[in-house]
Amino acid sequence: MTCQIADLMAQVTDSKYRTLFMPAIFSGARQGELLGLKWSDIDWQNSQIHRQRTCNKGRFFTTKTRASKRKIDLGPTVLTALKKWKPACPQNSLGLVFPNKAGEPINYSNMVQRQFPPALKAADLPRTRFHGLRHTYASLMINQGENIKYR
Repeated sequence: MTCQIADLMAQVTDSKYRTLFMPAIFSGARQGELLGLKWSDIDWQNSQIHRQRTCNKGRFFTTKTRASKRKIDLGPTVLTALKKWKPACPQNSLGLVFPNKAGEPINYSNMVQRQFPPALKAADLPRTRFHGLRHTYASLMINQGENIKYR
């Protein structure tokens, strides 16, 4: 599985999407949580992101339940990628980590149709939904002996 992850990441040439895919794979964050992620949500000291909101079709929403508003641990690889992306990130009044060129939330449809499938195809990996990256994360955690209820 880790070879497949490396193959996929090698095919993502746009640094924004490469950085976006990393926390999806290595933290289990949902697509909407990543699209709504703001720089102020990242706790660099504790290597965590704080899930505060979700973004769907350009609109922000609070998390579904109080339990959904929680912290997600990030590994050093993801933190390093985010630190490298920060100076390259387009300035935006919303403080988004992954804005479009106009400083607005990324159109999720473009991301999952124009970025993710071509990278899968180029890596010679089976077609899957972006949400499947959450399952990849769960599988990685199980393989490392983590408790399935950790997240």
